[in-house]
Amino acid sequence: MWLFAEKGGFGIGPELDGKAYSLVNRYYRELISETAPSFKVGCIEKAVTFFNEHFTESISIADVAETCGLSHGHFSTIFKLATGKRPVEYLESVRMRNALRLLENTTIALREIAELSGYRNEFYFSRAFKKLFGFAPSIHRQKRSATINNRTHKRM
Repeated sequence: MWLFAEKGGFGIGPELDGKAYSLVNRYYRELISETAPSFKVGCIEKAVTFFNEHFTESISIADVAETCGLSHGHFSTIFKLATGKRPVEYLESVRMRNALRLLENTTIALREIAELSGYRNEFYFSRAFKKLFGFAPSIHRQKRSATINNRTHKRM
């Protein structure tokens, strides 16, 4: 496939990307199975479930690691091998996904969105949002609102 792509084969790029991703994913699964006994992999699955179900709460990564019988560092290493993200990054992505959903589908105040997404401080939430997306949550809401209004006017 690479030879075909180098000779100008069209449409092969996504297929190559998929194959490369598949190989890397398989490598990591093999690495995890060799370095992490199955109880640790099960622990990572439980941690992911815990993060997804309790993201609105104050979560200590050290406490989650302790429930697995692992040090914070070892837990973080295994978690990253299994998910591709450090535990704190994963938790933040879950929180931000929820915040985006609330920004796009409700009119509740940013302060409430921050709290419903696991952030105890509206200003920290806004800074984290801006760092991740490049603009403030209020700007995202305005852009989303403008997009919806444009679609509505085009239909009429």
